[in-house]
Amino acid sequence: PMEFVCYCLYYFTGKDTFASAAFYALAGGVALGALAIFFGLLDLLAVSQSRPSMVIKVLWHGGINSSVLIAYSYFLYKGWMAYPLFAPPALNIIIIKGILIILLLVGNHLGGDLIFKHKIGVNNDT
Repeated sequence: PMEFVCYCLYYFTGKDTFASAAFYALAGGVALGALAIFFGLLDLLAVSQSRPSMVIKVLWHGGINSSVLIAYSYFLYKGWMAYPLFAPPALNIIIIKGILIILLLVGNHLGGDLIFKHKIGVNNDT
């Protein structure tokens, strides 16, 4: 979401500093998203053995978030290829990124449901 805010500021002000901030926020988000996918795959392995009834919900959560990460990775790649120059901001990109954020919220809601309602990935031994 921080990348989205910075990109919108770039769109409305035209200041390249917001484009740079959006690019760096995007790079950090993609890197941390990749790390989250790695640990999510480890959780999937554990869930498939201990709670097979939850696998479909875990796959939906991971699939949505992975799809969003792939889309953002594309934006990062395009920015990396143009760096340090940035393409002029475009309204269609803002709309696409807004849709991606909505999808990310849906995926994260599923993840929160898995943690808080179904106690997936929660250690109750303590």
